[in-house]
Amino acid sequence: MPAALVKIPKTRRFKMRKEYCIGEKFFHFAHAILENREEIGLSEEDARRIRDLKIKTKKEIIKSTADMEIIGVDIFSKLMEEKVDLTEMDKLIDKKFDLKKEGAKKLILAFVTIKGMLKKEQLKKLKNICKGDKTHEETQASCCR
Repeated sequence: MPAALVKIPKTRRFKMRKEYCIGEKFFHFAHAILENREEIGLSEEDARRIRDLKIKTKKEIIKSTADMEIIGVDIFSKLMEEKVDLTEMDKLIDKKFDLKKEGAKKLILAFVTIKGMLKKEQLKKLKNICKGDKTHEETQASCCR
């Protein structure tokens, strides 16, 4: 088959269910806070800090995901070589999962940082708003629990 006709499959990504995916929860939580900032009494300064943290975290995740995919391609290419160097493969695998681990830690830190910006009353108001929103319940009601 000529090279031009070879169909290259799309990369598959393992996605956890939404109730366990901290990334989805973080972004949904930050979005819910920003959408309801007036109702929960969030200052403009805190809203700006949350928005900046959300954007910064999103950029870091995109970079980390791209780096992990590149390492995955490197691993695959090493497997196609005639002789596979296991120590080099171990290093690539370790590097890939170190990136994944660091990403999870960054998400947790961002989530805790945002929660720390809110007062108890603000969190309570946000939970009540989220519980009362029917579209919210259908999509991600577990984010505000």
